[in-house]
Amino acid sequence: MAHRPSRPGFARPTEVLELLARQGELARNPKQCFQFMAGCCALIQAWLPPVAQQALQVARRYWNQQTSEAELTAARVRCWRHLDASKAGSDLLDRKTCAVRAVICCLYPLTTDEYITEVLRTFLEFFDTVEQHRTEQVRILEEVFAEQLAYHDWL
Repeated sequence: MAHRPSRPGFARPTEVLELLARQGELARNPKQCFQFMAGCCALIQAWLPPVAQQALQVARRYWNQQTSEAELTAARVRCWRHLDASKAGSDLLDRKTCAVRAVICCLYPLTTDEYITEVLRTFLEFFDTVEQHRTEQVRILEEVFAEQLAYHDWL
């Protein structure tokens, strides 16, 4: 019986995402990318205004094929309008603004590899401005991409 190398311990979500990107797993699994972002948004739910919470529900329905891309776009527009109406809407250091912007990242269909990578990078920047949850983010990635992570060589 061949010995399989053990998976390295990940300290940061970017380490997991970089590995998955190199292996092509992000492009093959856009729904899991959304599930990761949605799981992270649950960690900062207290920072999300109702418009962002409702938008996440639309995104969940979209990824479960229960609503259209047009509804996803409409939810994104509502979030942008919310930010436009806010005094801090363009302040990228404001935690509430960044929480809404993190949700906005969940409101794209994630259709190309380059796009997925950019959206995830942007999502993490906004998310980390709201709160630091690296351990939880790694856990969510390991759960959402468990099958993909289990089959890669770690050398």
